[in-house]
Amino acid sequence: MKSVLIVEPDKFGAAELAQGLREGGFHADVVDTRDSAMRFLRGSRVSALVLSENAGFDTVLCLLRTVHGLRVPTIILGDEDSSTTTVVALNLGADCYMTKPYSPREMLARIRSLIRPFSQAI
Repeated sequence: MKSVLIVEPDKFGAAELAQGLREGGFHADVVDTRDSAMRFLRGSRVSALVLSENAGFDTVLCLLRTVHGLRVPTIILGDEDSSTTTVVALNLGADCYMTKPYSPREMLARIRSLIRPFSQAI
C-alpha cells in the first residue's frame, strides 16, 4: 500500500485529508510540525508528501530540501489562489500546488499521477 505523509497543523483538516486518502486506498500518516515530519522521514519511506502552508514557510522549505534528494513527490496545500504563489511553490521544489478548499477526488488523482512514474518498473 502506498504511504502518504501529511504535514498539517490543523487537526481537523489533517484528519479529513487522511480519511479521504485512506478511502482512496492509501496509507496516511499525519504530523503537525517540522520536527515530527523530519523524525518520520528518517524512519519511514513515503510515496508522497502533502505539506500545508499553515505549517509555516520555514517548515515547507526545510522539508522540500530534505525530500529533494529522496525523490518524493510533494504537494503543497495553500490558502492563496494566485499564479505567483503557485510559481514560488513549484520553483522551491514542489511538484504540485493546490488551494484550500480542495476537491478530495482531485487530490487523489494528483497523488496517483505524481507517484505513477515511481511505481512503474523499467
